[in-house]
Amino acid sequence: MARINTFGDSAATFWQKTTLMASLASDPTALPADFEDMLEAYYMNNGLYDTIQAYMEENDIWTPEMQAIYNPAHRAVEFHVSHLWPGPLDRAFRITTSDEKVSKAINQVWKWSNWESKKQLASRWFAMFGTLFIKATVRKDAKQVRQQLIKSRYVTEFDCDSSDFITYIRIDSKKSRLDKAGRPENYVRTEVWHKKNNTYRVYEHKHSRTTPVSQLGNPVEQSAITDFGVNFIPFVHAKFKDIGEPRGLGVFVPTLDKIDEANRIASRLHEIAFRFNRPHIAVSSNDHDAQGRPLPAPKLFDKTGKEIESEDDLKTRDKSLFFLPGVTRMDMMVPNINFSAHLEELTDQMNEIKQDLPELRYYDIREPSNISTATMRLMLAGAIDRVLDARGNAYAALVRVNQMALTLGKVNGFDGFTDLGEYESGKLDHSFAEQEVLPLTNQERAESVKVSVEAGMDILLAMKQNGYTESEVKEYSLSPEYLVRMHEKATSSGVPVETLLLRSGWDEKDLREYGTQKLAAIKLQQEDTVPTVGQ
Repeated sequence: MARINTFGDSAATFWQKTTLMASLASDPTALPADFEDMLEAYYMNNGLYDTIQAYMEENDIWTPEMQAIYNPAHRAVEFHVSHLWPGPLDRAFRITTSDEKVSKAINQVWKWSNWESKKQLASRWFAMFGTLFIKATVRKDAKQVRQQLIKSRYVTEFDCDSSDFITYIRIDSKKSRLDKAGRPENYVRTEVWHKKNNTYRVYEHKHSRTTPVSQLGNPVEQSAITDFGVNFIPFVHAKFKDIGEPRGLGVFVPTLDKIDEANRIASRLHEIAFRFNRPHIAVSSNDHDAQGRPLPAPKLFDKTGKEIESEDDLKTRDKSLFFLPGVTRMDMMVPNINFSAHLEELTDQMNEIKQDLPELRYYDIREPSNISTATMRLMLAGAIDRVLDARGNAYAALVRVNQMALTLGKVNGFDGFTDLGEYESGKLDHSFAEQEVLPLTNQERAESVKVSVEAGMDILLAMKQNGYTESEVKEYSLSPEYLVRMHEKATSSGVPVETLLLRSGWDEKDLREYGTQKLAAIKLQQEDTVPTVGQ
């Protein structure tokens, strides 16, 4: 016999019921994966409540039908995908380090890892699930070190020390292969790292992810962690929003109940207004027979005079015209209620969700308008603060996994890594330069640089402060326009132009490539082509 859900009607409470059932069944490891499957269902928003209802029916829990009509989860996540670290790799992550070899090696790891595109997937999982796992792995056959994203639902268990270094991690991922008879079969690959025991083991089995490691049989692969030349587990994790729990909080998790309430309101209004393709006209008789008994509903005929015998028959015919007896009445089953008042209630609910998800305001104001970037930053201050908070957490993990990757490349003797220093001595330290969540437009950046230069700031420094990348600044510093500017400055200050160029970031190689003759030629060109003031 089906049980009635006494935990409320929202999908969020349905899943709370599910996780409670799992907990009562002594299956706590089912919680993260099931919960994150639910978050992904909200993000995808296709048949959301159908999936939840089917899951509940499997557990004999009755649930009312709902439609995913208003669901801002996808938009909230995609805002962070677009603003966490968007654009080309050199603009998204501007590495700051005292050792150029470190920056070069990191960029090589990113190239091997296809981080140019994977970074967007990382930001999407980060905002959706609230937790991001990255593994530094070695491909000895290719002599490469790569960074691999691990979907958090596959991380069944993990533990960290006080510095957030992972000391234990278990990963269960579903795989497929051909058996000895050449038929496809599914299996689970379990990877277990244990720092205290100095062990790395891989199991292949057909058990569940909740099966204890001791019951998985003999490992198909095992070794000591120190056999890899390191004394750490090469995984890092970051929390989108840290609330003091082992896993972080995703961007839309606190609004699940409110999203469900909005969908409940919208579903009910749609059901009343449209009845979801069910009959919406009632045919009745307003007369009685000779004995005073109510007459049955009359028969209906279409325009051709043929009787309409069933609802299915009615759906296949022209329903715009009916021929009824004189004592027959047809009434609309859609109630005459004040829909405007209910729509206002739904609008208020959506506005309440926007208070918790300030990212949604971006989609209201991003249409072409005369709003400046500075004004948008004020209007989206709450959303920007959330991006900066998440970005700070992610940057710390990315620095750490970069250092792990560089160490692995060094101990394996890969080209470009052998000359790197040691992590313990701080030789692998680096950071990422700050960048605006809402960068200025090209026109705004140019105007800002112009104002700064007119105020006396060096143009290269002004370009850096206004979001130009190192490569863009370097390219401009080697341009004829900049050389002309330096000649003018040298003439007015009495300082040799070569000295000014070296101060601005040029090196001896740049000077040799351009040569003093070329510099002189540019100066002559300037005198011939640039008019004096008042000419």
